[in-house]
Amino acid sequence: EGIGERDKRPCRWNRAWNQWEWNDVGTDEFLRLCELLGAEPYICANAGEGTPQEAAEWVEYCNGPADTPMGRLRAANGHPAPYGVRLWGLGNEMYGNWQHGWLDGSKYGLKAAQMAAAMRAVDSALELVLVGVDVRGWDNFNEKAIQKAGLFSNYLSVHYYLGLDVNADQLAEYARALAAPVDVERMLQATWEVAREANAGTPIPICFDEWNVWRPEVDDQPGYKGFYCLREGLFAGEILNALNRLGPKVPIACVTQSVNVLGLIRANETSVAPTPSYWVLKLFRDRAGKLGLPVQYEGPTAVFPSGSLPLVDATATYDPEARRLSILMVNRSAAEAREVRIEVPWAERVTVLGVSAVTADDYLAANDYAQPDAVVARNMPELVEAAGAAAEVTIPKHSVVAVDFELTNPRFGG
Repeated sequence: EGIGERDKRPCRWNRAWNQWEWNDVGTDEFLRLCELLGAEPYICANAGEGTPQEAAEWVEYCNGPADTPMGRLRAANGHPAPYGVRLWGLGNEMYGNWQHGWLDGSKYGLKAAQMAAAMRAVDSALELVLVGVDVRGWDNFNEKAIQKAGLFSNYLSVHYYLGLDVNADQLAEYARALAAPVDVERMLQATWEVAREANAGTPIPICFDEWNVWRPEVDDQPGYKGFYCLREGLFAGEILNALNRLGPKVPIACVTQSVNVLGLIRANETSVAPTPSYWVLKLFRDRAGKLGLPVQYEGPTAVFPSGSLPLVDATATYDPEARRLSILMVNRSAAEAREVRIEVPWAERVTVLGVSAVTADDYLAANDYAQPDAVVARNMPELVEAAGAAAEVTIPKHSVVAVDFELTNPRFGG
């Protein structure tokens, strides 16, 4: 229904979301978008009311040679060469009764194993994502599903959303938003351990393929007239720092979504407004070094809903070939800038290459269609002063700051 001439595709009532699905954006359009963005596609097969045969045919449409039945159909639709989609999900949130055809962990594991076998019979190189939950939730869903389908799975999916209340005390909601990533990091670590135990000691990396803040009063406005603010950007920065620390345990993570509903970008018919979270994600993406390095922080703490936390959350990445060290920091304080001294004892000298910050006077500051660049990643060299193998950094209140150094005579990785 989502392939072929768009004007001839049937419209269907989406019973899950109670709205019309026009099928204007289907498989080929999605994969073309991935090509344009340079992004790797990730397609989720229907494990609820779908069948293993349907999933296998979808794989063949995307990856099969042009002389296979589905490959011929793809070629007829204008793309003779296989797309080569590597990453596939074995359903989505199959533990929840909001999913048509939802199942308990054991029954889902059996169906996932059947789907995996059918899909890999078409393309043995697929990497498959098993539906999972946080730790041991939903009646030990992870353990039951992994026992049936762990051998067929490359990753375990986990989702997380933080709901914020516009009617609550906003400083308290700020504290919740900046404490939640600590709980998320603990949850992902614990889930990884549960998955390894259920898989007879063999680790299953986590695919953290849905995460974000959810503010209903923003997304429920017609025409996407509500806007996510800097507070949510700080939440994103801490999540990304957590993912840096978790490293190979969580090799895949996908913020939800790209545009409009929970989107990193808000758009209407005439305007575009990237959110602060968009700029934070770009800040981290531009500094995705080849190595993640441990960071030792010594400094003041404050009490948050997750307990006593350092006021600065920091990680580091390193590119040995360029000798570039990037320090990524979130100042959790809503009221005060933090003065931080960065020491790199394994280098002779550090030279500042650049300093970028996502900040504003108010943690509720947001971009909108009239002012789409009110909160962006700005070059702020005045925040850093380097001397020898150390640097003094000022981190503005409620901000995300990235500092890039070139190292002279590093004694680590080059």
